[in-house]
Amino acid sequence: MRYSRMGGRRAFTMIEILIVLSIIAIVATISLAGFTRTLNQVRIDRAAKTLSYDLQMAFAIVGRNRQPVRISWDNTKVQFAITDRSNTTLFRTRPMGLATEFKLRASYFTVSKQMVEIYPPGLAADSLNVHIVNGSLKRTVSMTRGGLVRVINQ
Repeated sequence: MRYSRMGGRRAFTMIEILIVLSIIAIVATISLAGFTRTLNQVRIDRAAKTLSYDLQMAFAIVGRNRQPVRISWDNTKVQFAITDRSNTTLFRTRPMGLATEFKLRASYFTVSKQMVEIYPPGLAADSLNVHIVNGSLKRTVSMTRGGLVRVINQ
């Protein structure tokens, strides 16, 4: 450190400034990685909960209209759709791709059936499992034939 003739300190040295900037950069990198992981976890949680709500709503639509509905997954659009059996009436679409608030890729989703029909007594033709996986973050939305929909944290 340099001192003036009066004994006071004049300025920081270049090495001191570089050390402080390096420490700030390391702390920012560590906190950004944690923030990104937390943000991805929130997105996957919200997508799983929203999808579970939509599947429950499909059973409610069947009960209200007394007509079968169809739940289908479109991997190219990264979206679920609830339509009538002939695909003429669209009750709900749920896009989950990069352009939505979920910002999820199609590769994150593994769907057990591309299409499941629900019939008026409130029974589905088959069960449906949707796995949403991004690295170590995993959520499964499980729908039974009888209408029980739940989110499983793994």
